[in-house]
Amino acid sequence: MLNKFTRLALITVSLFITYCASPNPDEIVNEAIKSSGWNAFKNNDIEFDFRGVHFKVFHNNGRFIYEKIFLDTTQGIIREGMTNDSTYKELNGLEILLEEAQKEKIRSSINQVVYFNMLPYKLNDTSVNKVFAGESVIKGKDYYKIKVTFDDKGGGDDYQDWFIYWFEKDTKSMDYFAYYYHTNGGSSRFRSVKKQHNVNGFVFYDWENFTSDEIGDEIENYDQYYSAGKLKKVSDIELKNIDVIEVKK
Repeated sequence: MLNKFTRLALITVSLFITYCASPNPDEIVNEAIKSSGWNAFKNNDIEFDFRGVHFKVFHNNGRFIYEKIFLDTTQGIIREGMTNDSTYKELNGLEILLEEAQKEKIRSSINQVVYFNMLPYKLNDTSVNKVFAGESVIKGKDYYKIKVTFDDKGGGDDYQDWFIYWFEKDTKSMDYFAYYYHTNGGSSRFRSVKKQHNVNGFVFYDWENFTSDEIGDEIENYDQYYSAGKLKKVSDIELKNIDVIEVKK
């Protein structure tokens, strides 16, 4: 019979082996970034159309400008944007004075679109916390699950939201992700890759967008509901007129 000290030692060793055996979430994300071409992203301009709005993403040596441009049929051409240290809005080329609540709304609307369409690159932002969340099988393929949360500082207006990402073990592809958000009482979404666009070596995604009334905030279980055909499709997420241009120093 084992004494209590031997049992304690065995438990400690077992826990250590289990901890060491868990895949490293940073390595999984870095492999996905590399496989999708985003490891080459540094000084680039990106443009795309999403739901009738034109988005521009400018990056150069740590400085950025995110813009969206659209036509308001009653007012004219509206340009909204944010930089490292400012938020702005223009109507037909004339700057509009903004209150802080308006700035927050602009930042949130732009950040959301930019974030989703620069995945998996954005998973290495300094405010991101990554934890290995297990493995699963979807449509006969093996996946790692990574949970992502955000720091208050630098995590944006929606830093309390959290995500689960599914990375295919062999191809390193980010085929699915789910997120829980707190706005309007809270809800969640699950996205499945519909199409990949390879533009100058960078992969962008179109998605099928699903939800569930049953899952609550346990979004790590979305894979089970998806495999069982229990999700409701909300929309299609599609990008058009994508372009990536390298900025010369």
